[in-house]
Amino acid sequence: MVELDLEVPQSIQGINISVKGRIVTGSLEGSSYTFFNHDHVVWTKSPNDHDASGKQDGKLFGECKYPFSFPFPTHVDLSTRAAVIRADPAVGPSEQANVPDASSSPSPPDKGKTKKPRPWSINFHLFSSLSGDNNFGTVSRKKRNRMSSLPQQMISSIDEQGTAPFVCPIPQSFAEGSVTASVDYELAVHIVHSRFRPDSKIKTNISYVPTLMPPPASSKRQQAYQAAAVLPGPVADPDGWLTLPKVAVKGFFGEIDARHVEIDCKLHLAQPLSYTRGTVVPCYLTLTSQDSQALKALSKPKAPYLRLVRRICHMTLPGADGTSLIQDPRGSIQGALPPATGDTGKGAEMKTAVHEIAVANWWLPPKDIPQQTHIRHLEGEIHLSEDLQPSCACTIFSVEYFVELLPLRSSVFEVDPVPGGKGLAKKQIVSSHPIDIATLYRPDGPLPVAFTQAPKSKVRSLTVDSIHEQFDDY
Repeated sequence: MVELDLEVPQSIQGINISVKGRIVTGSLEGSSYTFFNHDHVVWTKSPNDHDASGKQDGKLFGECKYPFSFPFPTHVDLSTRAAVIRADPAVGPSEQANVPDASSSPSPPDKGKTKKPRPWSINFHLFSSLSGDNNFGTVSRKKRNRMSSLPQQMISSIDEQGTAPFVCPIPQSFAEGSVTASVDYELAVHIVHSRFRPDSKIKTNISYVPTLMPPPASSKRQQAYQAAAVLPGPVADPDGWLTLPKVAVKGFFGEIDARHVEIDCKLHLAQPLSYTRGTVVPCYLTLTSQDSQALKALSKPKAPYLRLVRRICHMTLPGADGTSLIQDPRGSIQGALPPATGDTGKGAEMKTAVHEIAVANWWLPPKDIPQQTHIRHLEGEIHLSEDLQPSCACTIFSVEYFVELLPLRSSVFEVDPVPGGKGLAKKQIVSSHPIDIATLYRPDGPLPVAFTQAPKSKVRSLTVDSIHEQFDDY
């Protein structure tokens, strides 16, 4: 709701709301880019509007309230910076970040209040999380004239199957010290005055978080969560697990008379491969080998190294402070950048930052899953922090997550280097798979249960070599 508190009569022609999204890649001039603009008309003067005395002079006085509502756009056409309203609001991020409807006239002024004289003041209420300081200013007459016509012209729509070349979800608000790029959103209220007075403007930063919900877990896993029981493994619940291709880890085992051994590793991830932050990623590992002694030593809970890696790929502009970012060697963003990113001649390019977010905890499964001489099993989970950034598939700012298995670790085992690999052999990735991070729990199912305490781990930036190895493996 927009509230005007006018101490003296004001000739106001209209009230408009605008939302702007931008990506900032540095502190220097020219290192920010506005990728999203959305305008909404809250109120426009009508010949039928009356003032407090009943005169049709178009002036407002006292307290006037303007409720408004519009669905907060969750997609954008990057070629035009236009908001995109999806036909099916239930698909993908929730389109229900509703911002109030503006068809109503202002409420009558309150005649009983006396306050200190001032030209006007405004209270603004938005159904969204607000942050930052308000900034007051004026709006040029040129910008004012286009405000009322933009909303209908800029909003495009796509059906459930239809897509446009540069339509993608808008990225969430983002700011981290370990990544140079940030994403912020600004909401502004424009007060359009009479011809001889400049417009007024109040603005504030808003925080946007997409509402992403994972699909339901398998029925057997839900039953286990409800009973706080151990999760059924891949054999007992085949629908609840994704089994990755078997990989062989080879190396020399032993301290004195080292011999060459081979351990086959088969990683299982709980599916659906979408997990709410604040929960865990259940995982299961099957190890097999003809060398029973090596298998016993390398199947201890501290031997497997399974980690969650986050990759942020974002647009950067000349003048940005990009010293901590690394050029994406794989080029995950295929094709040219949207036309709108080049209309200022800034020469944008894509950069990538990769971080290790978390490492799995492992333990031996219950006794009803026997450990055989040549086959061993481990259960595990990766803890997801509550403030973990959700997945995002925006072309100019994407957030992706991968579960990566590295070679087994032991003081009596030296892994062979991967043919053609770069860097240390023990840091080379032997298996990897993407997953999605959601923001909401399912209301129709039990909450996931963690079986271990979250380890005290810090986000770790990966080296250039490990990033190249990661991309070669994907």
